[in-house]
Amino acid sequence: MNRLLNCVVGCTLLLCALTVAGWARESLSLDGHWEYVYAASDRPPTADAGWQPVRVPSVQQWRPEGPHCIWYCTTFSVPAAWAGRQVVLKVQGVKFSHRAFVNGAEVGRHVGGYEPMGYDVTSRLSPTGVNQLLIAAEDWTSLVTPGTPVSPPAPTAEFVSWVNDALLYPIGSHGSEVGIWQSVSLEARPAVWVDDVFVKASVREHRLRLQITVKNDGPTAAQVAVTPQVTEGGVAPALAPQTVTIPAGGEAVTRFQADWAEPHLWSPQDPHLYTLRVQVGDDVQETRFGFREFWTAGDRFVLNGQPINLLATASHPMAEYDDDPARAYAIAKSVGCVAMRLHAQPWPEQWYRVADETGMLLIFESALWCYSPNYALTKDEFWRHARDHLTAQIRQHRNHPSIVI
Repeated sequence: MNRLLNCVVGCTLLLCALTVAGWARESLSLDGHWEYVYAASDRPPTADAGWQPVRVPSVQQWRPEGPHCIWYCTTFSVPAAWAGRQVVLKVQGVKFSHRAFVNGAEVGRHVGGYEPMGYDVTSRLSPTGVNQLLIAAEDWTSLVTPGTPVSPPAPTAEFVSWVNDALLYPIGSHGSEVGIWQSVSLEARPAVWVDDVFVKASVREHRLRLQITVKNDGPTAAQVAVTPQVTEGGVAPALAPQTVTIPAGGEAVTRFQADWAEPHLWSPQDPHLYTLRVQVGDDVQETRFGFREFWTAGDRFVLNGQPINLLATASHPMAEYDDDPARAYAIAKSVGCVAMRLHAQPWPEQWYRVADETGMLLIFESALWCYSPNYALTKDEFWRHARDHLTAQIRQHRNHPSIVI
């Protein structure tokens, strides 16, 4: 197994602590050079299985003949400064189901290609040595009801056309892809930590509202102060700290509001962004937001009190612009478009972040794409998974000022 323990091509990844956009707590990006191999999903491949170099994130194409699983491998070392902290493996998106293993032990699994997941790996790590991470990514065939034929009946069969009333999860328009399509990282955090921040700005009410969720993974109840502060983007109203008691293994939701007479408004012409810093004990989370409000009045769209015509363009995912979405938005703006529909499935995270920065209004779409005959619409399980998918996407993207529909 020596090859697996050193499976990153050329070297072991010995990473410095980085700060992920939106988070002030320390993290390690595991993106970059990994190795992969197609193999059966029931057990990790051996060292001589034919591992090949691959960049993460990226995707491959499913193989109708199988195997229907790709195994990914990398290695990493944990900074000594992380001693005593909880270490979480964050897997932002894998098509279409995955299992994660650290040093040979399974640490988490998920079915669904678009939901970000986090797994506590603290007890599985070697704090001073090299650690191995394996992720098994299964293709769309892991999303169908048991017993459904997943091989096309003829070479010319249109993708999934032969699978009727059987897909149990949203799949998106690029359902033939398989692999780790979003970032993978490690995050160090204390037992009491900020789980979620929801920023709600109202132009009509001249008011800022916050909803902050704090979790306690420790063995005893904790009493902590929740302190929000707008730290970048200009002068903002003060928000008084609130003290909450969180039971062991539980969570607490705190709500704040403040009048804001003259915020710097976010718009396509002036995409001004603020940064909200939330501190809870030793943990800090930073969230960018724009102060803007979008609504309808009769048959008109209204942004910040001004009627707006959403001259828009649309596209299926464009991997050729993934490294620099600003180029695609600039092309759209050059012909007068103020909005873009990111079609057919959730796109890589940078498309939403860059839209915030460049002032492109977005029409968001989930992975519930055009496979009506193929989705298991007669089964309650499908509708439960669809609801879970939509809930996860709204929670993940709801602070982006660019998303208006």
